Formats: sequence, C-alpha cells, structure tokens
Amino acid sequence: MKSYSTFDTQNDNEPKSGKSTDIESSSSVESITEIGRKGIGTLTAALFITGEMGGSGILALPKAIVDSGGWIGVVLLIVFCLNACYGGICLGHCWTILEERYSECRNSTRNPYSTIASKAVGRWGSVVVSCSIQITLFGAGTVYLLLSSQVLQKLLKYLLPDLSFCFWFLIIAIMLTPAMWLGSPKDFSLAGIIATSTTVLACIFIFAQSIIDGKHGTSRVPHKIHSFHDFFLAFGILLFSYGGASTFPTIQNDMKDKKKFTTSVCIAFTVIMALYLPVTIGGYMVYGEHVNTNVILSLSRSPLSFFAEIFMGIHLVAAFLIIINPVCQELEEIFDVPHSRPIVQCSAI
Repeated sequence: MKSYSTFDTQNDNEPKSGKSTDIESSSSVESITEIGRKGIGTLTAALFITGEMGGSGILALPKAIVDSGGWIGVVLLIVFCLNACYGGICLGHCWTILEERYSECRNSTRNPYSTIASKAVGRWGSVVVSCSIQITLFGAGTVYLLLSSQVLQKLLKYLLPDLSFCFWFLIIAIMLTPAMWLGSPKDFSLAGIIATSTTVLACIFIFAQSIIDGKHGTSRVPHKIHSFHDFFLAFGILLFSYGGASTFPTIQNDMKDKKKFTTSVCIAFTVIMALYLPVTIGGYMVYGEHVNTNVILSLSRSPLSFFAEIFMGIHLVAAFLIIINPVCQELEEIFDVPHSRPIVQCSAI
C-alpha cells in the first residue's frame, strides 16, 4: 500500500537531520499502533462490511436483473461491485492520510466520515456529510426494523395471530435498545459475525431451492424486453445493493491496523459478489418474468425457503446494529458523552 505523507516544507539547500526525522517518524508509527492495538482485526472488519452491505438488497436483485435486461444486469452488478470496492479503498486511504498529517486524528474518532470532509473542504463539508449520513443510516435502520418485524410476524402468525408487524416493530426496537448503547464496532463484534453468517446461509438455501424448482419446472422460462422505465428502476436497485459505505470509516476507525482496511474491503466485496451472483442468476434463469420483488416469495414452500426467511430476519436485526452505530456515535459526539459511560450514552440516545 502506498505511504502517504505531508509535503516537505524545508528548503532543499538547507541541511536536514535524518536522525531527527527517523525518530519523529518512528514515534508517529508507534503512537498509531498503540492507539489501535485494542481494535478489531482485518477479518472482523471484513465481516462487518459483508454483514452490513450484503443482505436485504439481495432479495430484490433477481427481479432487478430481469428488469434490466438479464445479462446486461449481471454485467452492471459486477461493475458496480468493482466501483463500490474502489470507493471503499479510497475512503480507507483518506483516513490514513488524516492520521499521518493530523495528530488529533490518531485517537478514536466518533465521526470519522465528517472529519474527512472537514479536513478536505472545511466546516460546511462536514455538516453536509454528517446530515447525509444521519438521514441515510437512520432511514435504512428503520427499513431493517420494518422488514425484520414483518418476517417475525409472518413466522409467528399462527401462534400470535393478534399481533401485527407494527407491534413486532416496537418489540424488536425495545429489545435492541441496550445493544445500541455499545460504543463502537469493537464492542459488538458478534453482530458482524451473525450478520455475515446468516446472510451466507440464507443465500445458500435460496440458491438450493431455486435449483430444485428449476429441475421440477416443465414450462419454458419467460423472458421479455423491458422498457427504459423498468431499466432505470432496476438500475437504482442494483446500486442500492452496494449501499453502505457510510459505515466504512467507522469500521476502519476501530481496527488494530487501520492501514489494512484495504484488505478488509477487498475480502468483503469478494464474498458479497460470491453471494450475489448465484442468487441473482439462479432467480433469473429459473423464474424469469415470474420472479417476485422479494425472491423468497418466488420459492416453493419448503424447509429450505422457511429457514432462508428465518436467517434473513436474523441478519436484518444484526445488520441494524451495525448501520445505526454511526448515528449513535454522532449523537454522542454532539452531546459530548464520555466514551466509558454507557448509562450516559443511553440517556443521549
């Protein structure tokens, strides 16, 4: 990885003290290493990225592939993956530059994304980025809670028929509130593991049931040419499936070695692509125009589809904790909440 450093302001004709520079450089590296020593590792960071990004978006991808022209949509899916991966790598490099140029950025930061914007363009950039992140992640978190409550209501409708998904929404939100008091990703690494593992299992079950349905199908799978209106709607869904970069600086800020964030991003997007392609291509080839907006609803009712729905519901709950964390940390920063006082964090949130 490239090494970023500040420009040398000394005159080229003036003698330089190599020993002094080496000592300062060594001290800077030791400071960064010491601060990040208690953070998460490269693989754990990759799990957080995968668990937060790869999940609910995959349910709508098969329909998006159909509406975008089939294989054209598959190509777009791959291109968008490479683009999002590159954007994540650039974000990681931005924070590395900040740590090398500004000593105050080497400590734990609750709002790293807006800090990057502040150093890049000034206070107004920080405000714009902060507002955008708050709106995006709070809205996405609300959707995750709605989806998870709908899944739970559907699974328990025979046991508790009088409880609508609105009540389940409140129940899930109350149950997750204590977990929202945790400071940063390093305090709830289990959420990243659960979010990723449940996504992987759900995708395996969805793909397996798609193959079974394809073998039992007797009629020809229908495909047709779609309008530009359908294409652009599908275009947005394909982009949405890679949304989530707002949490990247927060995850990187909790790493032991923040310079390895590039590796975490590459691992995460490789896994995401490995999950997306089989499910999307399988849905397109097996169901064609009959595929539902939620691919699980297109599957034949079986234990595989049942468990796929359960695992996706669990994923939504775990992913909610990941995407809502930057919002909580931003509020803690605004109210100047101490890092080591969870009760005060509770009152602020």
